[in-house]
Amino acid sequence: MSLVCAQAFAQTGVVVDVTLNPVGSFKATTSAVNGSVVKVGDGFKAENIIVNLKDLKTGIGLRDEHMKNKYLQVDKY
Repeated sequence: MSLVCAQAFAQTGVVVDVTLNPVGSFKATTSAVNGSVVKVGDGFKAENIIVNLKDLKTGIGLRDEHMKNKYLQVDKY
């Protein structure tokens, strides 16, 4: 499992694009995000962003369970 990118937005939370080769890809999302984002010039600077990986959802329960327990090991880390 490889995480291609993670983006945090104040309105939508976090969207993680996950690519699994050769079987495809999916998105995991959560709105449970803590931290701060400040506007710096034309861009933004994020500081101390905390995302509880236990709150990530993909839309498929079994996939959520495998992602959290088998790959991310959220209870261990």
